[in-house]
Amino acid sequence: MKSPEELEKLYVRKIRAYNALAIGYLIGGDRESAKKAVGTMIVLSRRRAREAVKRFRAADEALTKTTHSMRKKDWPSGKVSPETNEMSWALLQDYHAARNAMADVGHELCRELLAWEKCGATVKDLFNLCNRDFSVVVGRLGPDTLCQPFPSLVSALMLDYKAPTAGPIRYDVDAPMTHTILEFDVHAILEMPGMVEEVSDDLMDTLYHLQTKE
Repeated sequence: MKSPEELEKLYVRKIRAYNALAIGYLIGGDRESAKKAVGTMIVLSRRRAREAVKRFRAADEALTKTTHSMRKKDWPSGKVSPETNEMSWALLQDYHAARNAMADVGHELCRELLAWEKCGATVKDLFNLCNRDFSVVVGRLGPDTLCQPFPSLVSALMLDYKAPTAGPIRYDVDAPMTHTILEFDVHAILEMPGMVEEVSDDLMDTLYHLQTKE
């Protein structure tokens, strides 16, 4: 069984391969094949997102457990041992690193979803990807709600989040696209560092140049 680090490297390697494939198809004028290649990138990034959420849940649980223990044992006395301080600091660092990792994957998913849309993917394709019933959502919210870029639809409608949306977002719900894209949105608003652009830059540039020529 591969470690999380090995899985991450495997997914990124495959995504880059499909990224190059999509560029080749676009240059050759085959947008349908490019759309399929980008769709595969999104599926792989969704797996990355699922692993990132899993890492965040573990970091959050560890930090919460330690903080709760400190509140009961250390804070009432006003004495916190250097070891406990060091451990809590390390756990806090892990927590923030896990959130940054979610935001990074969310950023890549946003870029890939935009590329997929530019390659000809439809809103119905997006709903199928997220296993949501298109007709039900349109009937409830109206078609005008869907006139948004794909990443905005995922975050605004929480498309792959299969639980009631009232109350805090639950990370035990399998919704990797919603979780990571919302995390990226939060990071973007707060202008926090950690977002990288490694996978889809060339693809987005190719799409831009092709569109400006049309």
